[in-house]
Amino acid sequence: MAAPIILAERLAKGYGGKTLFDEGTFQIEVGEHVALVGPNGAGKSTLLRVLAGREKTDYGTLKLAPVRTHWFDQHPNIPPGATARDLMAAPGSAPPALLAEFEELEGRISDPALYENHGYEAVLERYAEVEREIKNATKPSADHDASGVLAQLGFTDADLDQKAESFSGGEKTRLFLARTLAAARSGDLVVLDEPTNHLDVDSIEWLEEWINAFDGTVLVVAHDRAFLDNVAQRVFEVSGGRITCYKGNYEDYVQARDEDLERARRDHAKAQEKMQAAKDIILQFRQQKRFDGQYASKMKALDKYAAALDRTPDPVLQKLGFGLQFDGVEKSGLEVLRIAGLEKSYGDQMVLKGADLELLKGERVGLVGGNGEGKSTLLKILTGRIQKDAGDVRVAPGAKSMFFSQEHDDLRLERTLKEEVLDARSTLDERDVKALLGRFRFNPDVDMTRTVSTLSGGERQRMMLLKCILKPSNLLILDEPTNHLDLWARDVVIHALNSYHGTLLVVSHDRFLLDSVTDKTSVLAGGHITTYQGSFTETRHLFAKRQAAAAGQSYVVRKKFTDWTSQKKFAPGDVANFSESQIRDSVTLRNALAMGWMEKAT
Repeated sequence: MAAPIILAERLAKGYGGKTLFDEGTFQIEVGEHVALVGPNGAGKSTLLRVLAGREKTDYGTLKLAPVRTHWFDQHPNIPPGATARDLMAAPGSAPPALLAEFEELEGRISDPALYENHGYEAVLERYAEVEREIKNATKPSADHDASGVLAQLGFTDADLDQKAESFSGGEKTRLFLARTLAAARSGDLVVLDEPTNHLDVDSIEWLEEWINAFDGTVLVVAHDRAFLDNVAQRVFEVSGGRITCYKGNYEDYVQARDEDLERARRDHAKAQEKMQAAKDIILQFRQQKRFDGQYASKMKALDKYAAALDRTPDPVLQKLGFGLQFDGVEKSGLEVLRIAGLEKSYGDQMVLKGADLELLKGERVGLVGGNGEGKSTLLKILTGRIQKDAGDVRVAPGAKSMFFSQEHDDLRLERTLKEEVLDARSTLDERDVKALLGRFRFNPDVDMTRTVSTLSGGERQRMMLLKCILKPSNLLILDEPTNHLDLWARDVVIHALNSYHGTLLVVSHDRFLLDSVTDKTSVLAGGHITTYQGSFTETRHLFAKRQAAAAGQSYVVRKKFTDWTSQKKFAPGDVANFSESQIRDSVTLRNALAMGWMEKAT
């Protein structure tokens, strides 16, 4: 049996007096695909850095096999003026923490006093590990052909000469994914920190296929449940200061975790019952005025049960990080929203080319499309953030809408959290504001006076969700509502949306969210919208088939002819691409096929 690629014994790590994890003992075999999950701030990204050799633990031992490690960082550094081609060819940069540790270790091994004490072997071993990690991180990638991966992720040769800092968030993510994955070879360790952020569904599914075909070890932190279901073989939960390992994908983990949670709930209930029984006996002793050894024994038992309850607070309440229920209003007409012939351009680029969409009362529609297709533009037009160039947008008089923006542009950076809550509902008193902030994982005693500018992405997302529930609506428009949220919080959002009685329009790349809360799917592609009955997964094959038909079929010309519809001439050997509609609308093309003047390319 091969030695594990990672062997961890009693790992412990903390920051600022808070223990992130303790007594972590496990191993990861060569070729396993492991997902790290847990609430935001629980320590999963820290554990990822520890397992990749990029950060030291406070306690315990970690043995990493001598393999090449490839790291995808969700916040990559882009030098000013660098093109995409520069970044693909340039050597990677070692993390500052790793360089600092290497410098410290160099000083220690150069001190003769080190070798006079036990344990110097561990210092030398760690020095070799850090040196190897720095070499792996800074090795140029020019000797690897990345063209295939780049093309599969949607980059052309012309794209590589653009300044990387001008790319969108999704383009940057795809570029650095290409750089990371193109260098990976069989047996290597690939570490992915939030690789699905900013990716559209097609790119996420491409990444799933790459991981499942990769003959090496993968460690991944992600908040996309469908993605983890498709790639994970084991799941490590980092929560409550512990690392718990589960076999299987995310769905298997949820089932096993819920079973553990139910056992913990039963144990908690039993402890409460024993504590109440001890209290009853002590009360009986007091009424009988008996203060002998039995009384002392019962008091000891009571202290024991009380301590057990202190150590194990209600597990169900602990897992529910915050509550969420959108406040609805009933009054609205049958037709809530209608879009007809909507057009919008940015300079010479026409994003919407006559888009049509209808929302009826109570419908739950998912709006999907690739990055840059215009989804956010469409929502901003619907909510009055920007003006349309042409077309009609009709919102029913009885519709009371609420818009959740992924840019959080309803939040004012200079406002405090208290001021933001009161902006949504001014009638709340200070006690209510504190209670609401507490339910959304803020510290009400400290965070009331924090300004929005100091919040992280996840904190701003929770603040926007809080403002959404405070404003009653019967039309809820959501733009990427689960971005920056951990998997626990995403489940809460899904539950809340399923209990919402109004009309719902949601833009998201989260396939699990779309499948859970929508029953119609509108696809924005090429400036037009096509709507299908059913959730995202149920209808995906329909619009994929339609896109393939629109993309057309390649044909090889065997005899020269002129297409009189387009006035275009074709010579033998030419390769042309025609869609089904082009063939249908051209008598010449139909005749060319029938006469054998052209045939489908194989």
